[in-house]
Amino acid sequence: MALTILRLATLYGEEDPGNVGRLMRTLDRGRFLWIGDGSNRKSSEFGECH
Repeated sequence: MALTILRLATLYGEEDPGNVGRLMRTLDRGRFLWIGDGSNRKSSEFGECH
């Protein structure tokens, strides 16, 4: 049986309350712990609210 898994891109933008905003704050504080060699990729897409 064939199986396809779709993983949607992470959305981010101004006043982002989700994971990307939390990640950026963690990086700014110098508290981020890399797992592996740091070569992982993450799909992301910027969105604006009007």
